[in-house]
Amino acid sequence: MTEKKNIYSMTSEMPKPVHTIRLKDPLFEDLGVPPGSVAIVTYESLQSPDYKLPEKGERFRVELGDVPFSAEIGKRIREMFEKRTGDRGLLIITTHAAFDPAAIAAMRNALWPAYHSYHAYKIAEQDYVDRLSAEGFEKLLKHFVATWNGSAVAARPRAAALAPDATISKFNKNAAGWSGDPKSPLYAHHRWMRKLVAELGEPKPGERTLDAGCGAGWVGIEAAKLGANVFAFDPSPEMVKFAIENAAAESVKIEAQTGFVEKSPWTDPFSLVLNSGVISFAPNAELYLNALDAMVAKGGRLVIGDVNPLSRGMQARRARVAVLPIREMNGIGRADIIKMLEARGYKITARRYYQLTAPWDKWMHLLAKRAGGFGCGWILNKNKAAAIRDSEDAAGFDSWLVRAEKS
Repeated sequence: MTEKKNIYSMTSEMPKPVHTIRLKDPLFEDLGVPPGSVAIVTYESLQSPDYKLPEKGERFRVELGDVPFSAEIGKRIREMFEKRTGDRGLLIITTHAAFDPAAIAAMRNALWPAYHSYHAYKIAEQDYVDRLSAEGFEKLLKHFVATWNGSAVAARPRAAALAPDATISKFNKNAAGWSGDPKSPLYAHHRWMRKLVAELGEPKPGERTLDAGCGAGWVGIEAAKLGANVFAFDPSPEMVKFAIENAAAESVKIEAQTGFVEKSPWTDPFSLVLNSGVISFAPNAELYLNALDAMVAKGGRLVIGDVNPLSRGMQARRARVAVLPIREMNGIGRADIIKMLEARGYKITARRYYQLTAPWDKWMHLLAKRAGGFGCGWILNKNKAAAIRDSEDAAGFDSWLVRAEKS
């Protein structure tokens, strides 16, 4: 008679494998990449001067273990990966250290300009992951909970962050915000900044004028109100739509199409070209200015402006804020732009700094949010007074403007 086996007792037989259910990684889920397409690199590998990356693949997950983020870590990662990842590459950098905005900022600054850190993650075991982008925090409720504690950063090559499709997607998504809300206490300030750009160009009645990278159209609209014959373009179809609608609402006409500075829909040069808040989205500033220069007629005027990376507010954000918009990372100072324009034969005929930096901008937003806008008008008047004439106070303002004449 065959003896029955006791299934509840230990035996010498090898058990059959049991397939356990593993939760999907919320980081991979959020970034939309299959885990199998990402190669793992450990902190120990970073430390070894002889370590060689896997021969294939452009996506990597760098696991630091308990080592926190730092500028030194960012520099080492940049040196190791920047020649390897293509334009569509991805870096996911993780640590079991707690979420520290200043430490993340230090690493992000060291990764730049090879990589742009566009997401940061706050991770707690058995909880949904918090993702930080330039728009703020969002809890990833659609994904699985985390199975570890710590923080992470997602970075992609600068070229990918500034690629045409990325720019179009960004502005299509945020078009309404760039157009401005007439009901907001900040709307008067929004309109004043655009008017300042147009007025610095001194458009003449009937003058053929281009608003290059028009956004919601307000700079070109202000020029049209001064009598200019305005043409405009923007990469975003949604922005072009807003520009045409806003012009009609203001009882002026602008002719707007989609296009990039590097590939304009208009072929004939203009006697006045207005270009505000665009060059910080350019992958290559030299090529961008060459294309912009081709749009300016001989003897014509160019007004160009953008964010000022040298302001106190911008410098403080760069040191303390974990994730910044690409334009803040890619901004160019006024002095550098002037040198680049002069090298192309332009004569600088006007310069401005405008938008008083922190704490003025913070106070205005606080008053708009908590005091119904009381006091915003006073700060706006202070801004207007500060922008009447040129200033050498690069640290005091968040934006700059230059008017240049083409010889």
